Amino acid sequence: MTIAIDLRPLFTEGGIATYTHWISTAFSRESDGISPLFFLNAWSGASRSRMRQYGHGDVQAFFSTPSKILNASLMTFGRPYLDSLVESRLGRRPDIMFLPNINYASVSHQTKLIVTVHDLTYEICPEAFTAKERLWHMTVRPKRLLKRADHIIAVSECTKRDLIALYGIAKDRITVCSLGIDPVYRSNDPLPPRETLGLPGKYIYAQCADQHRKNIHVLLESYAALVRARELSDTALLLS
Repeated sequence: MTIAIDLRPLFTEGGIATYTHWISTAFSRESDGISPLFFLNAWSGASRSRMRQYGHGDVQAFFSTPSKILNASLMTFGRPYLDSLVESRLGRRPDIMFLPNINYASVSHQTKLIVTVHDLTYEICPEAFTAKERLWHMTVRPKRLLKRADHIIAVSECTKRDLIALYGIAKDRITVCSLGIDPVYRSNDPLPPRETLGLPGKYIYAQCADQHRKNIHVLLESYAALVRARELSDTALLLS
């Protein structure tokens, strides 16, 4: 069985790129009759260098069509089929096309389509996204893409419920597969002393992207209110 894995999300920022990197790395270890191959369309001349940084120097189906042209064609005409592009380059059509995130895509019915969905916040809280981000989601047409998908991977039970409620996806077409933990956090080495890291005695630690929809301002306002009420006067807030 041949699985073509879409690496375009590696050129995004945040957790989607991290997810794409680790799941494609896991797929690269061929086993149980599965033959993975990597699909990528990127116009930048630095694309191959960046792929090597991620450990994916062996992108078998690499295309350099300007993304705006490819995306406009997929959005308007539903062509080219991504599996047909792979076949044109490698001489064989993949059995499965795997998208680690929603994206501009069209896949023929000769190939199974599997898509990972991380959340539907763009549907539930569109006001938390920029105009550019809302336009991207509108033109990608996630509902149509996911209706076409043969199976969907949801990263949480909440996402599964949203897919069923908002898009009418049958629950037997969705598998929940929770996110794992980066191996760097599995080290058995002892942490440096608190003083070495410059950490205060008591602190609250929050790790999140600097994006409006992450509601960092609410966290800051809440923390400030608790400090003023002397409920957290001896506790620091650490952000990364």
